[in-house]
Amino acid sequence: MIGASNGGWYVWWGYALMQQSPMRVTLSSVQPAHAALLSSLFLGEPLDKRLLAALVLIAFGLWVATRSRRSHQR
Repeated sequence: MIGASNGGWYVWWGYALMQQSPMRVTLSSVQPAHAALLSSLFLGEPLDKRLLAALVLIAFGLWVATRSRRSHQR
């Protein structure tokens, strides 16, 4: 499972680098969050409130960092 997950990750990473700038692709690197979700799903690791809050904050931070600058210029 880990090999397939990592293989998929590197394929996505290469594709993303062809489409976007390296800075934007690096901002979207969420391997720790990905690992937490997969370990909960496949290994039965608990998802407590602090971990869920951290995942929400990561998602919010990525949204802020990658949203279009045009939305600020109304």
